[in-house]
Amino acid sequence: MSARAKSVLVVDDGPLVRQKLCEMLTREGDFDLCGEALNFDLCGEALNGRDAIEKAQQLRPDLIIMVLDAGDERPGSSANPEKRDALDADHNVQ
Repeated sequence: MSARAKSVLVVDDGPLVRQKLCEMLTREGDFDLCGEALNFDLCGEALNGRDAIEKAQQLRPDLIIMVLDAGDERPGSSANPEKRDALDADHNVQ
């Protein structure tokens, strides 16, 4: 029995990097945890930290993959505390 697909928001200011990450994450059968297949459902993409915060609040993804330097006005590393507060997240993996 396969678990529900986890929704993912991908954040990177490079369109090619975002595209490749999205392609990799949405291929079925590529991820396995203790013999159980992991499936991901791409729920959105963001260009920078500010965009990521807005989209995360709207989309409420299970997982956010964020480059620490994602864009000009708000790097991903500075968006993390604000994102956690905005989403009432109880943990953050860096």
